[in-house]
Amino acid sequence: MSEREYYLAGGEDLAKANAFIEERNKASDEINEIAKKYGGEAVINGRIILGLTLPEKPEGWTQKGIIEGKPYYMPKRTSKALKAIHEDLRSVRIQGAMEFHSLFCRDGGKMIARDDGGFGTRILFTVWEWVGDTLLLSVPVGADFTPNGSRKLKMSEYWALKETVPEAAE
Repeated sequence: MSEREYYLAGGEDLAKANAFIEERNKASDEINEIAKKYGGEAVINGRIILGLTLPEKPEGWTQKGIIEGKPYYMPKRTSKALKAIHEDLRSVRIQGAMEFHSLFCRDGGKMIARDDGGFGTRILFTVWEWVGDTLLLSVPVGADFTPNGSRKLKMSEYWALKETVPEAAE
């Protein structure tokens, strides 16, 4: 049995999803612009800038890690100028799956215990999936979701739709 149900987004659900995606894309663009302002590329954790990859470490900055073989840096907050840069780098926050889920469900995510009886759980959120130009809502089974203009797809409809777009079927 699948852990998810799929809905063809429509009506108010489609409008909310599109607005969220547009806002998320705008925040991502803002992060890239901020990084360019300081001559680097942003390293993010999905929500905020963790640092910038730069040709060399600037004075007053510290290496925070390595990604794809390149070090990335953040300014130390040891002066007003460096504090201002740090605040600028952290000024944009990208909304994630938890916030998207909360647009459609009141349950905070669906917790799933491990199948093998071990410790730990997973939290599943409602997320979007583009199949070509079609926006789908992928909803955890059992989530507190009431469609508002969206239509639930049978799993056969979902897979048939994915097969119409070659890269989606892979």
